[in-house]
Amino acid sequence: MNHLSALKLFNHPENYLQWYRQGYTSNPITVKIDLTNVCNHRCPHCIDASLRGKESLNIDRLNVLLDELAAMGTKGVHYTGGGEPLLYSHFEEAVAIARNYGIEVGLLTNGSLLNRVRVANCSWVRVSLDAYDEKSYQKTHGKGADWETTIEGIKDAARCVRTTVSYLTADGEGVEAFLEIAAGLGVQGAQVSPYTNIRHKITHKMCERWERQYPFARIHREKFSLQEQKGICQSHWFKATNVCATGKVYICCQLAGQKRALIGDIYRERFRDIWTSTRHREVAQALKIEKCPRGCVGATTNQLLRGIKGISDKGTL
Repeated sequence: MNHLSALKLFNHPENYLQWYRQGYTSNPITVKIDLTNVCNHRCPHCIDASLRGKESLNIDRLNVLLDELAAMGTKGVHYTGGGEPLLYSHFEEAVAIARNYGIEVGLLTNGSLLNRVRVANCSWVRVSLDAYDEKSYQKTHGKGADWETTIEGIKDAARCVRTTVSYLTADGEGVEAFLEIAAGLGVQGAQVSPYTNIRHKITHKMCERWERQYPFARIHREKFSLQEQKGICQSHWFKATNVCATGKVYICCQLAGQKRALIGDIYRERFRDIWTSTRHREVAQALKIEKCPRGCVGATTNQLLRGIKGISDKGTL
């Protein structure tokens, strides 16, 4: 199994050691922040579709939140859904504030409003392209989605910031066409992953073929080969905590909007108080992996952490 992504947590040994010894961390390494719930696309596979609305984070409260996160030791924020982050009226200011606090900024976007000026201060950009031509783009992003504008925006952004494009699949259809398109965009990488919570038909041989033909691409083989998991989720102590555009804070971005995952509200309390609260611990203890989306954002990290704990419990580490 490829633990490349999961192994990144070892770049933060203080967080890992605290979790290993105490079962929790005093701060997340990264936090996902939904700047707005407004979106200009209608992607049928969107995990945040239920959050769509008119809400946007107050820029002054966002400033305070970023100050809090920096003081806690958080290293990065991901500006992402609810909606489309580039529709946030204070987007450039939100990036600048985070960078002024020493926090790296990643952007997850549908790419429709992308250009180098808007993202010049981001650390990286990932575009959910999920298509290989105009017809497939409108199928995955909704009627009216402009393929040519998005492609030109990706090319422009890739000239000044590390930019990758991503593609979701359940059966492998269109993967090679997507990777051919990606190869001509000037991007620094392309990712292929399974749809969350949908059983796929991708084989080991298919992944090998794509990796051989397109060495610049990252095929998330670990997610395609992921087995059913059980136990309590641990990855959220490091990443995936989601501050929504309403101010509500959820323990995991893939459970945003679900009452069982709600741990606080930044309009009512400080983020540090939310993180250290009894409510957070209670929600964490009840967060059973088998009730979470299959192949979720924390799946490979959970598998790695559980393996480490299992080895240690047997006295061999």
